[in-house]
Amino acid sequence: LGTRLSMNAFIAKAIAMALQQVPIANASIDGDDIVVHSSVNIGVAIALPGKNDIDTHLMVPVLHHVEQLGVVEIDKRMKAMIEKARAGQLSAEEMQGGTVTLSSTAGIAPPGLTSTPVLNLPNALLVGPSTPIERPVVHQGEIAVRTMLPISATFDHRVLDGEPFSRFATALHELLETPELMLA
Repeated sequence: LGTRLSMNAFIAKAIAMALQQVPIANASIDGDDIVVHSSVNIGVAIALPGKNDIDTHLMVPVLHHVEQLGVVEIDKRMKAMIEKARAGQLSAEEMQGGTVTLSSTAGIAPPGLTSTPVLNLPNALLVGPSTPIERPVVHQGEIAVRTMLPISATFDHRVLDGEPFSRFATALHELLETPELMLA
């Protein structure tokens, strides 16, 4: 495709495609109302290091209409957002309108570590991939080493119950296991 694509670009595309299959997972709370969004706008959590642990902070700029973008375009926009965030050049508009959050600890957390990420309200769902790790697994009746991607998720039970979340998680899993589905 002419460029090295980040894992997070594939994950963002998979999230968008899975949310199209389970629209209630792409929702937020507005007062007493549940708002199901037609467009997938992914807030991408970006850690900005400070001089010490006290002055570090997190920015969550938003990739809009991810369901309409290809993986290459998602990757390009994500890298541009990260550069702008690190340079302190994000506008308020670039931080608004998220419908779901992607908070990756890949490359930061030790391999295999998963966490329980905190929701970025009013979003009802946050997906938190971690650092891939090689694990022994049974594949076609044989023990083999495979790279596994630990993913945690946090969801708001006021909006999303276990059954629709499970459908979303299954769709996400299938897409990540078959990334060529995201290139169509």
